[in-house]
Amino acid sequence: MKTGIKNGFFARSGRGRMALGLALLATLATMAGCAGSGPDVRPQDELRVNVDEILTQRAAHPAEPYYPYEMARWNRQAGRTAEARAHLDTALTLDPDYAPAAALLSRMHYESGRHDAAVLLLEDFLARNPEAPDALRVALALNLQALEDFDRSAAVLATCRDKSGPVSTALTFTHLQGDAYLTALPVARAAVKDNPHSAANHNNLGISLLYAGQPDEARTAFLHAVELDPELPGPLYNLAIVANFYFFDPDTGRDYFRRYQTAAAGGPVRDPDDLGTALGMSTTTASRLPDETSQAALMPVAAGGDHAP
Repeated sequence: MKTGIKNGFFARSGRGRMALGLALLATLATMAGCAGSGPDVRPQDELRVNVDEILTQRAAHPAEPYYPYEMARWNRQAGRTAEARAHLDTALTLDPDYAPAAALLSRMHYESGRHDAAVLLLEDFLARNPEAPDALRVALALNLQALEDFDRSAAVLATCRDKSGPVSTALTFTHLQGDAYLTALPVARAAVKDNPHSAANHNNLGISLLYAGQPDEARTAFLHAVELDPELPGPLYNLAIVANFYFFDPDTGRDYFRRYQTAAAGGPVRDPDDLGTALGMSTTTASRLPDETSQAALMPVAAGGDHAP
């Protein structure tokens, strides 16, 4: 049922994103994991102590890129983007092959819509460092996807040594965003099999099933995504569309759309299919799905150790 819906799910010429970008939750989280140690959100008093320690160590080891990188992390979290970029530039001047700094700078480029800059940064880094973590290739692929260069994005993902995890999620995203969207189902199933706990994977499986003409199965996949992460707006938006346009149940559609509005209220959002109007609802407050920039803002940073090579 591709007719009657303006953008998002069904309009390939407009490259509507709708919920597809939720695949980035897994992939950019891994990119962030490559970019640092531990969660990106810490108590402010702990940050203060860490900054004092970092400044002390930086003075003692001025040639070490880790300390300006950590200062960049702290400034970014504090909302001082320009200062964060300056510290990352310092880290990469000290060591142009320092993977955590390159990963974090590419993520900041992604968040600000500077995809061309991210592509240049990552292509240069990967050319010098062919053994770099696959997370950096995923980051490059995501920025190429944002530029709608789907063939190059797929080619980059094909060079990843491990096709599981975030790579499989990104492969599904590439299929759904490019001209091969009708062939996405086996790729989406493989991503779910690889990581059945990913809400993004189940959401993208639902989209693939809907493209394959299986609305019942698609609804089940979207519901599973909501069970895994009730705060993700995309699956709720998708459930509203499925309820209204596939099962002719506008009351349920409105319920999901209200939940979507609540979930999406934290950032810039858009309603590519004008679903609020179709459901006879107000769209003046948080009624649009996140675009690429706000998708990145919704992504948690992965916890874990510093994955610098």
